[in-house]
Amino acid sequence: MTLRGLLRDKSGRSSSSGDIIYQGKVVKIDELDTTGSITVRIPNIDDILPDDNLPFCRPLLSPHIWVRPNIGDVVHILSSNTMIPGYSRLWIGPVGKDYAEFSHKNDIVIHGKGKLKLKLSVDDDNENPNILLNAGESFIDIDDTENSRNIEIGSNFIYLRSDEGSNSDHSVVYGEELVETLRYMMDIINTHKHPPNGPPIPDFIPEMKRRSNSLIETILSKRVKTN
Repeated sequence: MTLRGLLRDKSGRSSSSGDIIYQGKVVKIDELDTTGSITVRIPNIDDILPDDNLPFCRPLLSPHIWVRPNIGDVVHILSSNTMIPGYSRLWIGPVGKDYAEFSHKNDIVIHGKGKLKLKLSVDDDNENPNILLNAGESFIDIDDTENSRNIEIGSNFIYLRSDEGSNSDHSVVYGEELVETLRYMMDIINTHKHPPNGPPIPDFIPEMKRRSNSLIETILSKRVKTN
């Protein structure tokens, strides 16, 4: 059965113009409603009706996909009785958004409200997948290409937590800083000389103290923590 057939009323009637899809502006949203129903005004059809008398529009999408427009957004309306468009309505949208930021024809992008975006990408051969999640300036970038497999996380502060971890967060150690100091200590242990009952030659104590104090200040990340 065609879409038009599905959207006709039981008598099989349709409008003289054949219109079953309209565009309208969202005028009312019930914040307590959990079904996704909204109120939409269709130009030239709802002009004489006050907002409170407009019919509810039910979402066309599956309830597993939760998208609700803002008041003032434009949405598509499908009418199940085109002779009386206010009889029963389904909505999908919003429409009129800017898609210019798509960088590739194979991109699939889900835009949230504000600065939320999820982009799924592959190349022309449907290879080298990439997932990019943006929440404002913070992001998670997952790359699985021929040359590298990377997960990059960018934010001012990053917390890596496990259900099996401790109840408090601990700073992550900078491995390079620790290894450099350990190598210096091993060099001292393996190479230093000192006379019986005398200080080492040369005296490495001042340098060791300096490195220890520097290590305490630099070895721990102030912005990446884990439990």
